[in-house]
Amino acid sequence: MTRARAWLLAALLLLGAAPALAATTVDIGYLELTDDARYDDRWAYAGLLLAPGGRPFAGAETGLEEININGGMVGFNFSLDRAEAEDAAGLQAAIEKLRNEKNVRLFLLDLPDQLTAELGAATKGKDILLFNISATANALRGKACEPQLLHVIPSLAMTTDAMAQFLTARKWRDVLVLQGPLPADAELVTSFERSARRFGLKLVDKRPFVVSEDPRNRDQNNLALLTTGVDYDVVYVVD
Repeated sequence: MTRARAWLLAALLLLGAAPALAATTVDIGYLELTDDARYDDRWAYAGLLLAPGGRPFAGAETGLEEININGGMVGFNFSLDRAEAEDAAGLQAAIEKLRNEKNVRLFLLDLPDQLTAELGAATKGKDILLFNISATANALRGKACEPQLLHVIPSLAMTTDAMAQFLTARKWRDVLVLQGPLPADAELVTSFERSARRFGLKLVDKRPFVVSEDPRNRDQNNLALLTTGVDYDVVYVVD
């Protein structure tokens, strides 16, 4: 089932449970963080662009076209209402505005981990569904889990479990980890360490790694230097 069809299924289930929503058009909210640093362009040595900074809203629009094909078969048309804010309070206000003006009860959240958790806690008990489409923190499936918060993206644990299973299947059991300097890098490495223990991998070493245009950092982004003096089957780069 594609993510778009998953949204459609959830929408139809909610509509079936709430006759007051049985209308021709179903509006879906799409919430973003203003100036979200996750989508800033990242540049490597020699001016190489590591990851484009574009947001995934275009993918939601493509998904909307798909669910409208299916929705038309059962008498519903779906639309997206895009909103952004600078903090959790602004996002809560956006939710209330869309609920009051258009009776929106389905929201796609393209938000960082902490804001997703805050919005989940703030909307607990409300008659809405929040679909997390980009936050990967393990806590969102644990202590920060909320009944109205659904996930359509893998958590860090799911991702690192999949990586560990792949390495195990290839019999690459000795892993050298190169860890970037960001807090998110440390979180991902912690998750991978848990997965490695779970699937019988051995972390032979963990070394700092920096992607930078600054020639002074070449000792920390030169793989030949970083892998010297250690026996390993595979290098796992976290940056």
